[in-house]
Amino acid sequence: MHFKTVLMVCVGNVCRSPLAEHLLRSKLSLGSGVTVASAGLRPPIGSPVHPIVEEQLQSRGLTAAGHRARQVNSELLLQHDVVLVMEPAHIDMLHTIEPLARGRIFLLDHWGEQQPIPDPVRQQREAFDHVEQLIDQATGAWLSYLDTPVNE
Repeated sequence: MHFKTVLMVCVGNVCRSPLAEHLLRSKLSLGSGVTVASAGLRPPIGSPVHPIVEEQLQSRGLTAAGHRARQVNSELLLQHDVVLVMEPAHIDMLHTIEPLARGRIFLLDHWGEQQPIPDPVRQQREAFDHVEQLIDQATGAWLSYLDTPVNE
């Protein structure tokens, strides 16, 4: 099974989920046909990504300059083939928002050690760098389930 639409979810949609969105998108082949988006459980709606996250993306030649935090909702959950979250508690919260989304919500680190990806907000740069490493590894592990050229 190959998924064509991916939604990344964290709490605020200003650190982990937009970082995961942009890292995964950058790893996908041109022509994969996969779309990646992000949203938050309790976001500061309309806020840009955290400045450190933007620095991390820019160091990779990427940007989230147009990103604005948005609220996850039932419609978003049902529009996506797979929803990737940062912590186990997020799975339960999303099941409450949309019970029909069961079976399509997974930890981002599902193919790794299934460890939660901690929230770096209000922490030092080292915490953001650690989270970037975890997200980089976890997004790479999803590629074999996502990255299939459209004409296959």
